[in-house]
Amino acid sequence: MVLPDLVIQSMTIRLPVFEQTIGVEWVTKNQGAGLTIPGTWYENIYLSADPTYNSFDPLLASVPNLNSLNPDQSYTHSANVVLPQGTNGLYYIIIKTDHYNGIKETVDNNNTTYSATQINVTLSPPPDLITININTPTVTFSGQSITISYEVKNIGSGITTDNIWKDDICWYQRPPGNSIGRPHS
Repeated sequence: MVLPDLVIQSMTIRLPVFEQTIGVEWVTKNQGAGLTIPGTWYENIYLSADPTYNSFDPLLASVPNLNSLNPDQSYTHSANVVLPQGTNGLYYIIIKTDHYNGIKETVDNNNTTYSATQINVTLSPPPDLITININTPTVTFSGQSITISYEVKNIGSGITTDNIWKDDICWYQRPPGNSIGRPHS
């Protein structure tokens, strides 16, 4: 049976596209004697501290193939990928074609390549969230339900990357004439 053999022939990294996003472009080649079927494999992009892929490397993107490749044919693909929040240091970009083994190939252990040089990733500036426009009733009684409204504003230079976070509301009793209260649970 004549089989294909997929390899990543080359990779280019564009730094930075914006914020914690980088551009990755790569060429996938079928160096085998058989042709591939379109839409049967994915090319995964990873961030790694070393040039060897392992399952602990964070997945940055999984790009489906939409082409078939004849023998010695190749195609160019690109993606903008977001680096994980809190990433800092020197890293390789690793691309693995046919990651999920959707293609029966002559050789499976040549599907991974890594960037020629490491990229220096610096921490992005953190967000700084504060509470503003707090509205509470001026008088309430024990056992009574109350409505509290407020806004959360980011005064930091960094963006929030999570769209869900937990707000804690604490109740403080302030004795008359004392501007410092003590918390109650």
